[in-house]
Order: sequence, then C-alpha cells, then structure tokens
Amino acid sequence: MQKVQMFDLKPRVDSMEFRALLTELHYRPEPAKLERELENYRSRPDYRAFGCERNGRLAAFAGLHIRQDKEIEVRHLIVDAEFRGRGLGSALLNKLRTAFPQYSFTAETDRDAFEFYRRCGFEVSSLGEKYPGVERFLCRLPARNH
Repeated sequence: MQKVQMFDLKPRVDSMEFRALLTELHYRPEPAKLERELENYRSRPDYRAFGCERNGRLAAFAGLHIRQDKEIEVRHLIVDAEFRGRGLGSALLNKLRTAFPQYSFTAETDRDAFEFYRRCGFEVSSLGEKYPGVERFLCRLPARNH
C-alpha cells in the first residue's frame, strides 16, 4: 500500500482538477448533478473532501458525507486514471479510517467497484437492480474502535 499525505480539499473544490475528476467518472452526462455535488462540498459542513497528490497534481480524492449517527458515507472515491492500480485508493481510504476511527463507513457502488471495497475489508451485499439493468451494492465497514 502506498503512503499518502492526505489533505482537506475544501479550498480546492472549485479547481479544474477537482471538477475534472468528478466529471470524468460520475457526472459527464449530468452537469446539474455535478453542480449540486460541488455545492454540497463547498457549503455543507457534513460534506468533506480529502485528497492526495502525485507529481504535483491531484491524484485521488474521497468525498464523504459525515453523518451525526457516527457513519460516514463514501460519496466518491476517485483515483485519476494515470495513478490507478497502485494502491492509492486503498491507502487514502485507510488514512480516512485512521482519521475517523469512531465512525463506520458505507459506500454504495456498482459491479465495477465492489471488489475494491471487499479487498479493503468491507462487507458487501447486493441491493438488487436499483436502476434498470444496473445492480448496486452496499459496502459496510464497522468503526475501528468497536
């Protein structure tokens, strides 16, 4: 697993690199949804974004919804295509678990990503076909201090 230096991305939410990562993987066909998510990260204290850099640029980020019930929903966990497959996503997730040990983590994902979460220790269960032709999965990881 790579060693990562994690930092708060709130000051960089409006940067082109943050927007580009989010757009590329999630919101290319839906600019209105992209703007809503960016506004959440910009203005809501319960939405946080953390990232890490490689070669002087944003290489990965995790967008979180930190709930009052001591649960963190991983809204986004994105690694730039140039840096995928090198353990950066799992290192960032591990850093977050260390920063928030009293929180459990959840993520809803698709078939392409649930194995990543399983390798990181999450329990994975199918939510069924949530959208026509698209099976979704719920990934859960208990708090570290339990």
